[in-house]
This record gives sequence, structure tokens and C-alpha cells, in this order.
Amino acid sequence: MRVLKVLADAKHQDFPKLAKIISRDMHMDDILSDIIGPVIAKAKIFMQSLWLQELDWNDSLPTNILQVWNDFLITLPAVDEINVPRYILSDDVNKINLNGFSDASECAYGAVIYIRCVTNSGLIQTKLL
Repeated sequence: MRVLKVLADAKHQDFPKLAKIISRDMHMDDILSDIIGPVIAKAKIFMQSLWLQELDWNDSLPTNILQVWNDFLITLPAVDEINVPRYILSDDVNKINLNGFSDASECAYGAVIYIRCVTNSGLIQTKLL
């Protein structure tokens, strides 16, 4: 099984483009599935809306649902633009805090964790994990 660190682009110190990994590999690291989670959630919500319409397999999509699908397809290539830095800490860190938040609705849930670093000079930096 390949490891993302091995696949990383050493020149940019970023993980490879998500879409390239997804299309090339049959497996994904947890970090990738977390990053594209909102995209997957949107697709699942769309599928639920189809199910609620009680459409048969060969039925044409209603105009409003077709528009939602087309809008989703237009935004999908943006996933390829996501880069994940490999190194997030500053060299002169004095204090580190991890903070997490979550929220949910009837359709989906989400969570985020970020790191807050205070440098020796008092500068505060935050980065999403």
C-alpha cells in the first residue's frame, strides 16, 4: 500500500492533487476522504433527493433536479485545486493548542480541527488540520 508521503511532490512540499490520486489509486488515505467529504456529502444529498422523487430507472429527471446535478458537475473540477501542506508548524513555536468543532444538520455533519501556535515572538498562527 502506497503512502502519501512517498507520493508527495518534494518541490512544493504538498500532497499530490486529490483528483490525480483518486483516479490513479483504488484506495485513499483518511486525510483525503476528509477533505473531499463535503463533495461526497453533496452527491449523497442529491441521490437522496432522487430517491424521494420516486423516479424509475429510465425516467427523465425533473428540470430543477437536473439543474442541481449540472451545477454540481461544474464545481467538481475545483477538487483538483486542493493542496495539502505536509509541514504546518513554525520553527520557533512556544505554545501549541489543538481546537476542534463540529456541527450537524438533518442532511449532513461535519467537523474541523485546527492548530493554534504561538511563536517565541508572540505571533499567533492558525492552520486547519
